[in-house]
Amino acid sequence: MLSLSSSLSLGFASMPDTGNPCQDKKPYDAKFCSDGRPCSGVDNPDIVIKDYFENRNCAEMMDTGYAVKLPQAGMDVTSVGTDHGGQVDPPGGVGPIEVDYSEHNMCVVNVHWHLGAEHKSDGQFDVEEGKGPGGYKTGDLVSNDHHRRKMVSDYESGADFDGSVKSERLGLQCHHYDATMDEYTKPYDWKYCKHMEVGQTYEVHWPHSAAGMCNTKWQMQTPFYDGVFCKPDVISLGTGSNLTGFNVHDTIGVQGQVFTIVNSDDAEYQKINLFDGAWQESVLNSTHLPHGRVWVRNPNQPSPP
Repeated sequence: MLSLSSSLSLGFASMPDTGNPCQDKKPYDAKFCSDGRPCSGVDNPDIVIKDYFENRNCAEMMDTGYAVKLPQAGMDVTSVGTDHGGQVDPPGGVGPIEVDYSEHNMCVVNVHWHLGAEHKSDGQFDVEEGKGPGGYKTGDLVSNDHHRRKMVSDYESGADFDGSVKSERLGLQCHHYDATMDEYTKPYDWKYCKHMEVGQTYEVHWPHSAAGMCNTKWQMQTPFYDGVFCKPDVISLGTGSNLTGFNVHDTIGVQGQVFTIVNSDDAEYQKINLFDGAWQESVLNSTHLPHGRVWVRNPNQPSPP
């Protein structure tokens, strides 16, 4: 039996075939109303930032916005205790969600995963000690057939190696992989999750939104942006000059989990309720972010991260 022991965005979210009210609801421009109310459905908003939601490099996004410094996704979720220091507090009034997302009228609208972890946690999933099959390291481009390897400097992420084989940049890896152990090397006949590999690290994301079509057949969407922004005039980006009315931190969230794939029948790996946290008893802490939560395992405990 295949198990999970503890980024290619390969979703297994479902979406009905016809009449989908969330189709193409992903926004491209950021719209602001001067009174701070949600105005994504307003035809003539007071301020518009064109192409705000287009995919961009992080460096570009640092200067894209409206002069309001907001917390970003937790790129480094290493413990911020006395050994590491440096917790960054959000601006006043924009705090993290520390209760169940359902208490903020949010529901999960998609589930997808990435090749390697997007977030770093020293001693758990990182650059220096992370390892996996094929000798790949963070930053390498890995082809979907797992047989060829190129560096990012040679190809852009997602480019073809030979016109047919797609490649993705590998994120951070856990420390569990051991090429001498069958559970990390024994092949698995994948039925549903395509282009995945035993022994490799993956980060699973569960986007949630208060603007999703919760408790309907349209709740789960792909791409996830369609689910996150399905209902208009729920999410407010503020006034365009300050945080009056800003509610993104209360209406959108992402739960993240980092796993190493293990092909094993051992009882310790047979915990299949991923949504509620298959190994939550071994959580060191939960880093609550304005964009979501990342569960971090205690590296001194042997259970999966």
